[in-house]
Amino acid sequence: MARTTDAAARRPKTKGEAPKANLLEKEISGITPSFVDYIEEQTGYRPSERDVQLASVLRRDFQKSETNQARMVEAKERKEAEAEARTQRAADRAEAKEAREAARAEKAEAKAKAPKAEPKAKPAAKAAPAKTAAKTAAKPAAKATAAKPAAAKPAARRRPAKAAAATEDF
Repeated sequence: MARTTDAAARRPKTKGEAPKANLLEKEISGITPSFVDYIEEQTGYRPSERDVQLASVLRRDFQKSETNQARMVEAKERKEAEAEARTQRAADRAEAKEAREAARAEKAEAKAKAPKAEPKAKPAAKAAPAKTAAKTAAKPAAKATAAKPAAAKPAARRRPAKAAAATEDF
């Protein structure tokens, strides 16, 4: 394998090696163990000191990377598209509401302008079968003689009143 010199790390670099492999050989910095303790205190999970150091060092590089920048652009475009879709749905709902209200108003106006139909006459009650003259003449006379007094309207039922509070102790 051909070896080249990594100027930043000042160590020989093997061709095909990961670009930041030299970070694995660095000593753990003084703040990393404290940060590991803090992570464990906050989450209940204890990561290795090496993992915490690598994550801390590589975070800035990751944020600047082309991969992350492309991801951020995609996320921004997706967010804008979702906002546009929400705005369009709101406009569609408002338009549909206006159309419904216009239809209601048009229907009410048409109803007000329409001539009112005359109320339908109730069908006449069927006539009773013909009775003999004697029976029909006797019936009104019997009603007149046996006129009952008008029944009084029944009194409304009310709850009995509560007993008055006793003022004297027995």
